[in-house]
Amino acid sequence: MIQKIAVVLSLISICIIFGACASTRKISGNDLNLGDRYALVIGNSDYTYQAKLPNAKNDAQAVSHEFEKQGFEVITHFDMTSSQMDSVIEAFTDNVAGNKHAVGLVYFAGQGVAINNVNYLVPVDLNAESGAEIVSQSYALEALFTKLIEANNHLNIVIMDACFIPMTLPPPGHPVHRGITPTEEADQSHRSIIHDGLDMLEQFTNDIFYLQAALPGQFALDGAGNENSPFTTALLKNISRPAEFMKLIDDIAADTMALTDGRQQPYFKAKTFNFGNFVFVQ
Repeated sequence: MIQKIAVVLSLISICIIFGACASTRKISGNDLNLGDRYALVIGNSDYTYQAKLPNAKNDAQAVSHEFEKQGFEVITHFDMTSSQMDSVIEAFTDNVAGNKHAVGLVYFAGQGVAINNVNYLVPVDLNAESGAEIVSQSYALEALFTKLIEANNHLNIVIMDACFIPMTLPPPGHPVHRGITPTEEADQSHRSIIHDGLDMLEQFTNDIFYLQAALPGQFALDGAGNENSPFTTALLKNISRPAEFMKLIDDIAADTMALTDGRQQPYFKAKTFNFGNFVFVQ
């Protein structure tokens, strides 16, 4: 009972801190043209120079199948290089651009890193020896938000099964996390100043929702064996049932924490949208 109370209080604190429960209006699933659902899924597992993530590809495959069942037109890519990531994201945002009924969903499973308080998605061909090289070779999360904002479609959902830790280049044989930093003794002093790229949204009015596998600066686990990560396991368990969207998010967070013994706590944030009446399942 004490553990359950702690989980509930933790979820409430996340909601208050990051403003996920604040909203300016309500929209129900019936207000959306559910035929206009588009998803881009990327799973980066086979890193050439960084730690491989055996389960990232499994996660992307499982999520793709689930989104297809929910009526999304899904485009799935695996083991993307820097130029390929830029190209497919550009094509995806062009596809939803200007469609006032379109729901766009982007899911990424793979390595992430934070450089100078900016979060980056790591391509499989990253070969860097400095922060500047990581910046030039990786895909900034803020760039994704910018493209989705400029698309000016009805609603966008971004789900990152990655963690964004201040960069430390990894030595051989480091534990497999979804971030480049090798150990949980990484520099903790920078955690309070890491941001997720949503600060820019104060300038815009279109709706966006962001769900990240772990709190800013916290590690996201890849999972054991040939299976799914704890976060995606929780996502798949909950996203297929017809419940209000914020209820699903609460349950995804609780299940992720349970699967990781409280070591990994998802982060979520919404801008200008009340998901209370939005049902993900058709």
